[in-house]
Amino acid sequence: MSDLDIQVVPLKQPSAPATDAIPDATTTQTLCFTDLPEDVIREIYLYLTDNERVALATLSKALYAAFPPCPTDVACTTTERAVSFQQALTRLPGAFHRLVSLDFGRMPSPSKNQPLVLREILPEALQLRSLVCGVAESNNRAIAELIGRLPHLESLELHEPSGKALRAMSYPPSLKSLKLVRVPDKAISWDGLAKSLENLLSLATLSLTELFLGDLKITTDDEIAVFASITTLEIFTSILPHSLVTIERLFPNVTVLVIDDTEFPSALGMLGDDDDERRVLPRLVCLTGYELGDTWIRWAPRHLTFVILHPKGQISSLEVCSTAHLVGLAIRSPSLTFDIWGDIKGHLSVVRILELESTQVGFADNIALLIEACEEHDDFLPADLPLTVLSLCAPTISSYSGSDYDQADPNLGPDELLARLFALIPTAFPHLRYLALASAPEMPPTGYTGLAAVRVPWRWWRIVKEGARVEYREIPVWEGERVRTFFREADVATAAKFDDGFKALF
Repeated sequence: MSDLDIQVVPLKQPSAPATDAIPDATTTQTLCFTDLPEDVIREIYLYLTDNERVALATLSKALYAAFPPCPTDVACTTTERAVSFQQALTRLPGAFHRLVSLDFGRMPSPSKNQPLVLREILPEALQLRSLVCGVAESNNRAIAELIGRLPHLESLELHEPSGKALRAMSYPPSLKSLKLVRVPDKAISWDGLAKSLENLLSLATLSLTELFLGDLKITTDDEIAVFASITTLEIFTSILPHSLVTIERLFPNVTVLVIDDTEFPSALGMLGDDDDERRVLPRLVCLTGYELGDTWIRWAPRHLTFVILHPKGQISSLEVCSTAHLVGLAIRSPSLTFDIWGDIKGHLSVVRILELESTQVGFADNIALLIEACEEHDDFLPADLPLTVLSLCAPTISSYSGSDYDQADPNLGPDELLARLFALIPTAFPHLRYLALASAPEMPPTGYTGLAAVRVPWRWWRIVKEGARVEYREIPVWEGERVRTFFREADVATAAKFDDGFKALF
């Protein structure tokens, strides 16, 4: 390591314009926000939170009249709040049409002869994009018919719908995501559920929580309704059909599988026990609480993501699927520890992109942990790793403390920690070409989607080696995210030909 000449080339910042090119402030017309065209302001308005929209409405009387501070994303947990909200919508002109998201999922069942408030809101809320229905709302025929008349609805969540309600539900053609929570045992069959959704050509995501529909036994000659449009399947605490061939018949086009506390069928049924016949899955996501169970996924993913939910959770084993087609591995955890490094090192012999996210332990401690792993690479890292991209994101300040997580030397500043890491990487990761680091003031809740692009303050470096000289050339975030996207979408053959398939623009 001492023979290497490590150089860090910072990103060149745009130069300031010449003094004579700066307009004279006394002769420049000052434009106010209200001078923007109304259609531009409306477009900006769509991306604001409710609090930001209130602030916008208070800028002027004209903006208040055009954009009154009416909430667009609302959750009701009591009947009183729901009634009050409905009355407020009625008083404010145009308020119904500004409603974008409505959550009645935790609403109590109404008392006898009490009307459902949602039934009074939906006829006017024609701009609604997302709707969560509680138990009473999910089983009401009138509400089911009103849901079918929402022309822009994209996301629908139903709590404890009966089989009768599911069969009678009227879904709008615009629906892209459907979540079913706690469907009563055997209320509807798998093929019956598929048949009720078969006309929804835009439905791409199906999320099932506590679903126990019973087994479905089929043969190659059986004709069954299938979930043909579904590309993302989320299964939580549910029981799937016992045969893998049934799953593959029901979900022929799934590209993303998200699974938690659910046993994936291992019996191939009518399929042979040949790896060539196993489906290659673009993405597999495993959610785990304290430990990952003994689930074995017989589909071979190209990208594998683990989301650890428990603050002290660990991955007992990453041996959940075949790695024959694996390109990328992502770990999102409250803390990244040596135990996790020990679990993932077996997969690093094939992985091209490794994405790490720590949601609670601070950035400096995670850099220190990475430094220690590099220093002891003979124990923690396989030899001659093919790893091309390494990405790490962590909060700037730890929200979780303990002796197991306080790794960083308090006497070392951020620049000194990075210098040590840069010096160790060429030996520990000999084929690493790109490094991405982010110290986030706040870690956005992302579920399993990951933190890419500009959601956190990323910094990217391209690593260039010329003999003993190693340069870390900082590149723009947009260029680094092009690299991330390339590997996230690549199969093994494409990833191996990165130099031929990727054209650097910076």
